[in-house]
Amino acid sequence: MGGRLTWNLNRHVSIESVFTYFPRKHATVNFQEGGRILQGLFGVKFGIRREKAGVFVKFRPGFQSYSLTLDDYRKAFVGSRFTNPAFDVGGGVEFYTSRSTLLRVDVGDVMVHFRRRTVIFPDGTPRSIPSFSTHSIQVLTGFAFRF
Repeated sequence: MGGRLTWNLNRHVSIESVFTYFPRKHATVNFQEGGRILQGLFGVKFGIRREKAGVFVKFRPGFQSYSLTLDDYRKAFVGSRFTNPAFDVGGGVEFYTSRSTLLRVDVGDVMVHFRRRTVIFPDGTPRSIPSFSTHSIQVLTGFAFRF
């Protein structure tokens, strides 16, 4: 669940921000991922709007934050929040159901860059975990009010 704010600069270019909260706990709890996810993305949307529908592409940098990641394996049930930069690129369609409402479907490749992190392993030694990046396809649908 989440919220989106879009400001149409003109008929083809918009600036938008979206916050999405994934309430289900992430299945994996490790040094990079775990718990609930909060994602914030801010960027531009380019598209073509007609009377009843529009198509667009989007480019949005932002962040992805996990609520429960391990930084000390000796404390298996104690974790901390870990936030990483993210970037979403993709596109979608909007269906203008009335003058003041719309339905939206967008698909994006969300790239998350997990930063280098130091983790305390069970034997008590700190180890540096190298950075890496991941890609995941994200499909979002929504209903919106237009002002």
